[in-house]
Amino acid sequence: MTKEKIKTLEVLDEKTKKVYTRVLIAFIKEQGELHPKQLSDLYLFMSQIGLSSESRHDLRAFLSNDSNVSFVDVLHCLMSEMQTLNSEEQEAMKFSIIKDLARLIKAANYNPRLDNNLIITAEKFYPEKAEEILALVIKSIDNDEKFLKGEISISEFEKRTKDLASKAAAVGVPIAAVYFSGSVVGLSAAGITSGLAALGFGGLLGLSSMITGIGTVVILGVMAYKGVRWILGKNERELRNKREKLIQDILKTHQKAINILIEDINELANKLEQYMSQSNRNEELLEKLKRELEIFKAALNSLEERKEQFEI
Repeated sequence: MTKEKIKTLEVLDEKTKKVYTRVLIAFIKEQGELHPKQLSDLYLFMSQIGLSSESRHDLRAFLSNDSNVSFVDVLHCLMSEMQTLNSEEQEAMKFSIIKDLARLIKAANYNPRLDNNLIITAEKFYPEKAEEILALVIKSIDNDEKFLKGEISISEFEKRTKDLASKAAAVGVPIAAVYFSGSVVGLSAAGITSGLAALGFGGLLGLSSMITGIGTVVILGVMAYKGVRWILGKNERELRNKREKLIQDILKTHQKAINILIEDINELANKLEQYMSQSNRNEELLEKLKRELEIFKAALNSLEERKEQFEI
C-alpha cells in the first residue's frame, strides 16, 4: 500500500499554520513572563513557515492580550484542525508540535522533561508511548544543538542521525516529522531539502522517497553553518558556492524575522507613546506596556546575534 504524501507546514493552508502557531504562543503565555529568546524563536518560526502579515498581526494581539484561553483549549483547536489533513500529515504534525514546544522550553533554559504542558501534549497525542516520544524529541534537538555548537564531528552526527531514524521508526514516527516545520537555524523545510541535496547528502539515511513539500528526506545539522565548514575542510572547492547559497538562505530568513519584529516594536512603541499622553491612564497597564517593549527589544538583540553567527 502506497503511503500518503506529506505536505510540510509551510505549504499547508493559512488557517492551519495560524492555529499551529497559536499553540506555541499559548504555551509561552502560560509559562509566565515572556522570555526574549523564546520570542525571537517565535518570530523566526513565523518567518520560516511564511505566515501572512494579517495572521502575524492577529497572533501578535493574542500574545499581548490577557485572555483566559488556556493552552489545553488552544491545543484542542489544533487537534480539530488536524482532522483536515491526511493520516501521514497528522502523524508528522503530532510529533512536530511537541518538538517545537520543547525547543521553546530549551530556548529559555528550562528542562523539557519537567514541563507539565509538554507532558500533557505528549500524552494526548501518544497515550501509550508519551515517554518514548519525549525522549526522541529531546534526542533530536540535542543532536542538532551539539552539531551546531561543534561538539560532535560530522561522522558522529551521521551516526547519531541514523540512530535517531531507527528510534523514530520504532515508535511509528515518520522521519519527515522531525523537520515538518523547518529547522532551528532558520531554514524552511523546502530550504533544508534543496540545501542537503546540493551538498550531496540527499541519501544520508538511505531514504529517497519523494514527499510533497520536503522532497528527499533531509537532516538539519548537515546544513548548519559549522557543519558546512567541516564538510568544506574536506572538499572546499566543490562546495564553496553551495555553502554560500545555503548561508544566504539562512540569513534571509533571519532578516525577514528581524524586519517583522522591528515593525512590531515600532507599533508597540507608538502605542506606549499614545497611552502615556492620556491623563486618565492606568499605571499598571503602562508598566505592562513598558516591560513588553523591553522584552521585544531584547528579543531583537537575540535574533540579531543569532544572525551574526552565520555571517562571514
